[in-house]
Amino acid sequence: MRRAGGKVEWHELSDIKADATFTHPQTGSVRIDWDLARARFTAPPEVASGAPLVLGAGSGPRTFDLRCEATGGGALVKSITIDPDRYDFEVAVRLEPGPGLPKIDAYTIGWQTGLPHTEANLKEDETRFKVMAAVDQQLVRKHPRDFRKVESEAKAGTIRWTAMQSKYFLVGMIPAAPQAGTVELVGESRSSWMGMRIAQPNPWRAGPDSYRIYAGPIQYDRIRDLGVGLEAAVELGFRWIRPISQLLLKFMQFLNKFIPNYGVIIIIVSLLAKLVFWPLTERSMRSMRRMAELQPRMEEIRRRYKDDPKAMNEQVMLMYREQKVNPVGGCMPILIQTPMFFALFAVLQSNIELRNAPFIAWIDNLAGPDVLYQLPMTLPVIGNHISLLPLLMGGTMLWQSALGSPMGGGAAAGPMAQQQFMMKWVMPIMMTFFFYKMPSGLVLYWIVNTLMGIAQQVHINRKYGPSPAAIAAAPQSEGRATHARADRVHGTERGRSAGERSGRVGGQGR
Repeated sequence: MRRAGGKVEWHELSDIKADATFTHPQTGSVRIDWDLARARFTAPPEVASGAPLVLGAGSGPRTFDLRCEATGGGALVKSITIDPDRYDFEVAVRLEPGPGLPKIDAYTIGWQTGLPHTEANLKEDETRFKVMAAVDQQLVRKHPRDFRKVESEAKAGTIRWTAMQSKYFLVGMIPAAPQAGTVELVGESRSSWMGMRIAQPNPWRAGPDSYRIYAGPIQYDRIRDLGVGLEAAVELGFRWIRPISQLLLKFMQFLNKFIPNYGVIIIIVSLLAKLVFWPLTERSMRSMRRMAELQPRMEEIRRRYKDDPKAMNEQVMLMYREQKVNPVGGCMPILIQTPMFFALFAVLQSNIELRNAPFIAWIDNLAGPDVLYQLPMTLPVIGNHISLLPLLMGGTMLWQSALGSPMGGGAAAGPMAQQQFMMKWVMPIMMTFFFYKMPSGLVLYWIVNTLMGIAQQVHINRKYGPSPAAIAAAPQSEGRATHARADRVHGTERGRSAGERSGRVGGQGR
């Protein structure tokens, strides 16, 4: 069976394999394994002709019975119901008892043909292959690489569904109602082959056994609407990221009703996210600015208490409290926006709607790297192509660092100088290589976010003016009051001489 455009073409259903065990009267009480994948099924006339049977969109569901007759009478029947407007179809298995087939004790139904590669980058495509099952309240998930050779992992319990997926496509096998049985996940690492089987030990307790098969793209809404929890197979990030990913996906799909270009939608999402966090980011920038102004005092405290780390930390925290500075305030916007970043990454990586979605010019797949030029060889780190967006992203990060670095009020030294060097040069270069093979939609999001950060930095610099050239003339009360009290231990000043005490920050002997 193949779905193309709005039509379903019937070819065959050899992908669905059933193994039946039955007792045949001609062999007495001997149990025989009956491999229905090799058995002869009689197809209805419209299918048996050999010509493809095309069901047009809107033509409604059709049911076809495939019969496997037993010698002497009796048959096993597979009824397949297909709706050309849906990616899922129904398979019902029933027994028609007869002298040649009075009873079937158990059977196994499975999908044994794996999933094909659909992406140009086979290695990347294979990393997303998975086979999984929902048994009881557990979700068992395996990758083909978990099986060194052709192996299987069985899980007994109440089976809700079993499924396997590639990067953008999923096959799910769902019993009509959760049933007690055993599910087997099979695979082989070398070929990335995988399969799944459901063993039914007590067939036909209440009429035909029915299964719904979903075979189609990973579209979250379609899969969720099956109502069995199969959407848990859709990779939308860590558990704490998934709600954000779902909201982001819904919002992007809503915008797509009016804006056909997902690249423009990603820009809008980035702008809105930056505007939402604008006040917090501005407070963070002010905090970082104040931290830079306090660096001379910080260095002085480190120099004076270099042999007493505990006292050094106490003095530093005391200074932060006096100046009302939060030392981690500069990190808060990044930490808060990180879930949005991971949510967008999850949406780009799994949603079929963003597969091969173009933006502009050479950017023809927002879910993959932008390929400006294909290299004739493969180079370390960057691979076999030149991507422009990561280089633009690195440039914008360097620009933002250059705007932020003057806030220190002069040349920094010691740990501060190392920190500025890391933030200004090392971090943008590392991020450029880190993003080089990321989806171009994610890199586009980061570029827009960085450009908005640059605009906000310019706004802060104009609003508050340049930092003081030096903070040495800062609060004169430090040496005489608060810090003097903090220095004293049992009426002394930690054994320092008068000359040493006169050299403290803010003291008269400086």
